[in-house]
Amino acid sequence: MRLQQKKDLEPGTFQRFSNTLLGRLLINEISRIKTDLRALREVLNLDQSVKKKVY
Repeated sequence: MRLQQKKDLEPGTFQRFSNTLLGRLLINEISRIKTDLRALREVLNLDQSVKKKVY
């Protein structure tokens, strides 16, 4: 995500800045969740392949 222009940080634009900061925090959190889901999927796939070999 591209950083906001310097003009967005001028006085009176705190609302816009906080919105973009919140947006950045949400994007970071979403990407963390996606990474966690990817890792869980890999673990489940490994678990499935182990079960297939056992049975």
